[in-house]
Amino acid sequence: MLVALLSCAERRTGEKGKDPVPVADVPAYASAEVIAKDIQNPIGLAVDDTYVYWGDGGALRRAPKKGGPVAEVCRVEAARIESIAIAPDAIYFGGMGAGVFRRRNQQGAPCERIASESNPTSLAVVGGNVHYWNDGSARSVLRDRPGDAPAPSMWQAGYTGALVTDGTSLFVHQGQEIGRTSLDGKDFAPLARTGHLGLAMAVDDTHLYWGDDLVEGVLRVPKTGGPLEWVSPVWSIGATLAVDKEWIFVMDIDDGVFAISKTDGRSAQLVAGDLTGMGTNNVSLAFDAEQFFLADDSSRNKTPGIAVVDLSKPNAELPDLVWEGVVARAPKRLDGVTFAPRPAAVVAGTVYFSSGSDQAQDWANATNFTRWRDQRLTDAVKAGRLPVVLVAGVPDRDQAAARRRAEGVAQKIRDELGAAAVFDIETLAGASANVEIHFAPSAYAAVWAP
Repeated sequence: MLVALLSCAERRTGEKGKDPVPVADVPAYASAEVIAKDIQNPIGLAVDDTYVYWGDGGALRRAPKKGGPVAEVCRVEAARIESIAIAPDAIYFGGMGAGVFRRRNQQGAPCERIASESNPTSLAVVGGNVHYWNDGSARSVLRDRPGDAPAPSMWQAGYTGALVTDGTSLFVHQGQEIGRTSLDGKDFAPLARTGHLGLAMAVDDTHLYWGDDLVEGVLRVPKTGGPLEWVSPVWSIGATLAVDKEWIFVMDIDDGVFAISKTDGRSAQLVAGDLTGMGTNNVSLAFDAEQFFLADDSSRNKTPGIAVVDLSKPNAELPDLVWEGVVARAPKRLDGVTFAPRPAAVVAGTVYFSSGSDQAQDWANATNFTRWRDQRLTDAVKAGRLPVVLVAGVPDRDQAAARRRAEGVAQKIRDELGAAAVFDIETLAGASANVEIHFAPSAYAAVWAP
C-alpha cells in the first residue's frame, strides 16, 4: 500500500525552542510550453544536440529543441517505447513487446530490430554496446549488430527493473536490492536495499542517487559502496529524477520540477506542475544546458467510471482509452531562485492534539508510520536501532503538558513495537499542540544499508 504521509507544509522549519522561521518567497515558477499533446504513453524521452525524442505508442517522434514541427522518425509494432538512448551515429529504443531497435542517422532510415527482447527498458549506450534491463536481468547487445532479429514471441506488461550506467559499471535495481555490476552484468555488489517497484535512479562521478516512497525522499551512496545519505525530502509517489554536476532534478507526478543541491540539500521548485491530465501513471524528465523537457502519460477511459474487464473470456473487450499525454519544455533557470534549507530531520508523521488537551484527536498517525512503510523500518524501531524523536509543540508555554502529549505518543508506539523502542522528546515553542514523529537523517538512511 502506498500512502503519502506528510505534506511539505507540515515540516518543521524552526529551530528547537524558537518560533518557526518562514522560508523566503520563491520567484514565480517557470511555466512549461507544450510541444505535443494527445500522446500515447510518452514514457521514453531523450535529447541530443538538436532534437527532443519521445515515444507515442509504437511511434518514435521528435521535435527541434528550439521549437518547430513534430515529425515521426519511424514506427514499430510496440505497445509503447519504454526507453531511448542516443549515440553519435544512431538512436536506440526499447519497444514494449517488440524488442530493441536501432535507427541510424540517415534520412529515411528504417527502424531495425537488433534484439528480440520482450520488455527492454533503461537503455544506455557504452562504447560498442547497448545495455538494458529485460525480465529480471541486465543485458547487452552489440550496437552494430545486424537489424534482423525476430519479434519476441510473447510479453507481459509490468515493472521490469531499472538500470543506469556511468560508462564503467552498471547500477541496477533488482528484487529488493540496488547494486553495482560490471558491464557484462556479472559480479553484483549490493549498495542498498529497497522494496519499492517504481524506483528512479541516477548516477554521477561519485554517487548513485535514488528516490522512492519508502525512503520518503532522495538517498545516495558512494558508487564504490559506503554509508547511505538522506539528501532531501523532495520526493513523491511516481516521481523521477536526473542529475548534472551540481544539482539533482526531481519531477513529480504533477509535473513540477525541483532542484536539490548536491552540496547541502537546499531545494526549490523551478517549473510549475500544471500539465497533468487524468490518470497519470508515469512522468519522464530530460534536459540540456538550457531547457528541461517533460513528458506526462495521462490517459482516461472514454466511459466514465472504473472499467471492469473479464480476462477469463477469450477476446475480452478492453476499455476504450483517450490518450492525453503531453511533451513540454521549460527553461532551466536557477539564477535568482531562493532555495529552502534541507530540514534537519526526516518527518514520519504527525499526531494531532487540540491546544490544552492531552488526548489525541486521532492516534492512528502515532503507529501507522510503522505499517505504511517497509518492514525494515518497523524492525529497526522495534529493536532500538532507530531512535524516534518526538517534537512536541508548546503553543501555550506549558512545557509539562507538551511533554505529556509526547510521552503519550511514545507509549502508543511502545504498545505496538515493544519496550526496546528508543525515544527522544523535544519541545518546540510557539508551535501547535501537535507531536511530530522525526528520525535523524543518518540513522534513517542506514536502515536501507545492505
